[in-house]
This record gives sequence, C-alpha cells and structure tokens, in this order.
Amino acid sequence: MAYQKCKNGHAYDDKIHAACPYCPSAEKEAFAGNYAEKSVDTEETWIGDGSEPQLDTEATLAGDYIAGQEEGDAKTDRTMYVDPKAGEMPKAQKAKRKLAGWLISFTWDENGDGFPLYFGKNEIGRVHANDIIINDPAMSNHHGTILFRGSDVILNDDLSTSGTYVNDMSKPVDKVMLKDNDLIKMGQTLFKIKVIGEVAL
Repeated sequence: MAYQKCKNGHAYDDKIHAACPYCPSAEKEAFAGNYAEKSVDTEETWIGDGSEPQLDTEATLAGDYIAGQEEGDAKTDRTMYVDPKAGEMPKAQKAKRKLAGWLISFTWDENGDGFPLYFGKNEIGRVHANDIIINDPAMSNHHGTILFRGSDVILNDDLSTSGTYVNDMSKPVDKVMLKDNDLIKMGQTLFKIKVIGEVAL
C-alpha cells in the first residue's frame, strides 16, 4: 500500500486510485460508480462499475483507515485509525469513581506497573470482567477483591486456586484488613498497596 494525501487532506492508495476517491469531481459525478465506495453496514468495497461487490482486503485490514462522516448539511471526511490490539475496557475505567489508592508491582515490568484503586470494590484477576487485569497464569480469573469502605481497606480472596498472601504470612488469607504499604501476593504477582486520600488520614 502507498497512501497519498490529496489537496483536501484525504488519504488514499495511489496504486488503486489515479485521483482521490473522496473529492468531488465532474468526472465522478458523470460516471458515478467508477470509484470505491465503502459500505459501512457490510464492510464491503464496491470496485469498478458497481455491478458486483468485491472485498477490498487492503482497505478492510485491521489498522487501515475508514473515512467519511456526515456532519450537519456538509459532508466532511474524517480519518480514524482502528487499533487491532484494542480490547474491552476494564470496569474501573467505565464508571468514574473516587480514587482511594494504588497497587504497585514490579513483577512483570522492571520499571513498575501502577493500578488505581477506587472507593468500593476493586476486583482483581485475569479476565476483563475485573477492575484490575493481570496476565499472570498462576492467578485465577477472579482472584480477589480489595474493598474501600469508609476508613477500612479489606482484602478478600475470591476462592482462588493459588491463594492470596499478605506480608510475610505463610498461610493464605480469606479476609484481612489492609494498611498502607502492605505487600500482597496473588499467583506469581507481588503488589504493594499505597492508600491515599481520605482513607489514609
């Protein structure tokens, strides 16, 4: 693919199109259908004279550009990048809650990972149904929950397979009160909790 930009700023593949397919021209108005029109519903691209649909694989690959939006009465072309790696957003990012602390870990990244904790329940595990998602094969899908309730910080193990450990405890815990700087081990991941805001006062 060799993308070019026309004078109006539209990106198009100059190996497929001799001129920008998005810009209006007298030739296009006279011979409508001799340029590519992307179908949003079917994700097929009509090529040639429009007699039969053909799938434009280059245009529909993840990460390619999708252009064309209606805004008011005037048609404006917008360019949008589709990230093929984008997954479902964790629950904590969907609903805004008050920040209460952080979990810090250096287990998987030597530079450190930080995970915000919010008032209420903070579910931790391997799947996207959790607030904090850790790709640790030794963790359960729903491993544990940290609950901020008033001035209390409570850790619950959610019947995980490998258990949850706090500080230097040799036995896994089912439910325990946490304080600032406590160490928590879930699976192979070691966290330190930092309590902030009203809870830390």
